[in-house]
Order: sequence, then C-alpha cells, then structure tokens
Amino acid sequence: MLFAMYASQNFEFFESQSPNFPFETHRENLANVLKIRPRMVAPGSAGFRFCADHAWLNAFLFPISAERFLADLERLCPEIEARVMKPGDVFEINTNVVHHLPATSTAVVIKSDNIALIDFDPTAPIPDLIDPNPDACSMTQLAEVTERFITDGLGSLAFGTQGSRDPVVRLYANYHARYAIGLVFPDSTIRWYRFDFGGKSAGLTCGPKLSGPVDTVYRIAASAVAGGSSGERASFTCAPTHSFRMQVFI
Repeated sequence: MLFAMYASQNFEFFESQSPNFPFETHRENLANVLKIRPRMVAPGSAGFRFCADHAWLNAFLFPISAERFLADLERLCPEIEARVMKPGDVFEINTNVVHHLPATSTAVVIKSDNIALIDFDPTAPIPDLIDPNPDACSMTQLAEVTERFITDGLGSLAFGTQGSRDPVVRLYANYHARYAIGLVFPDSTIRWYRFDFGGKSAGLTCGPKLSGPVDTVYRIAASAVAGGSSGERASFTCAPTHSFRMQVFI
C-alpha cells in the first residue's frame, strides 16, 4: 500500500505569480509510483488550504487534484490499482489483498466535503496588494524604518564595498540592470525606490512615482519590511492578501 505524494503545491507563485503547471514535479511523483509498483496506491495529501483573506491563493497553489493524479497514473500503468482516499476511509490489508473501505473509520467523520475550494483556476483574479499594518505602526514609524532598511541596508549592499564583491550585485552591474521596489503603505500610497546598476545613472533614487523603464519591479507591504527587518515577523504574516508582488521584464 502506497500513499503517494501528488499535490505539488505551486509555492513558486509567491515569488513569480506565475500560475504555471508543475510538469516536472508531477512527472517525478508519477515516476516514483511506477518504480515502487505497489498493489494499491492512494494520493496522500497534507490536507490544508488557505482561508479568510488568503483564500484567493487556493486557485493558484494546488494545480493537481487527486483525481487528476490517478487519471494520469492509469494512462501510464493501468495495472496498478488506485483509489482516492477521503478522511474516514480505511484500507484493510489481508495477506496480498488490499481492500478500500470508504467511511468506515470510527475515529473520523466528514462533516462537509469542501475539496472544491482548492480547485485550480489560473484565470482567477488576484487582489490588489494592501498593507493591513497588523502591529498598528504609525505612518511616520513605518516610513522611518523602511527608509533606513532600504537606503542604509540594501543601498549600502548594492553600491558599497561589500556589493562590489557580491556575485549577484556584480551580475546586475554587468547588465546595467534597473530594479525597482515599491513600498505599499496602509493608506495605499506607494513609495518607490529605484536601483540603477551601472551606467551614468548608477545609484539609488526614491519618490512617490516610478519614473523611467525598469527591468524588475518588486512591491511589498511596508509593514512586511518593517517586521522583517526587526526579525519580529516573516513577510507572509504581514498582509492578509499577499505581502509582495514581483514582475520581471527582462
């Protein structure tokens, strides 16, 4: 009996916001079943979903259903017996035979089947980036902390002595890349920081608007930067929708 990994959560979506289908991971999961060749296989899942203000992520993070996994497995090897397992199901193993007994567990009962809430839909809308400011910081405090983190921290790394030895910074400089960070504040205003690597305009500039072409745009909630720079919060905890959004043009 094999409880097979199948879900292949598309966590890369957090960085790229690209709803690409994880073909390679799906292929590897199927290949593992073919190598093991159990008498019975059931897709095993971590059994979670996003809720409340994060619920919009469900349409992008779970691209492979248990039914899809077993349908693809059957095309590859119809000899392997497979079942979709739900909470409360029991698999009984007697010698060389595995029996699937739906809803016979005395420990677990399904009160509602809401699996449809994680149906994959790459065309679903993405809400605007907001900053809920969970720590109720003042606008002045957020502005001061984030300014210090970006100019003294990232700016020093990008254009200081340490940056000249950093392979990533050197790569940006070689291509004269233009990188923009937009801080979204609780009042929905955005403060833009533009990093120009190489060329006559090399350096860091900031302002209320993003001027001129850039190669990469990265937007993040101001409270996520403030909480992350102090080590008190991870960026994912700082916004109920999403704490950052990235777009690459090159």
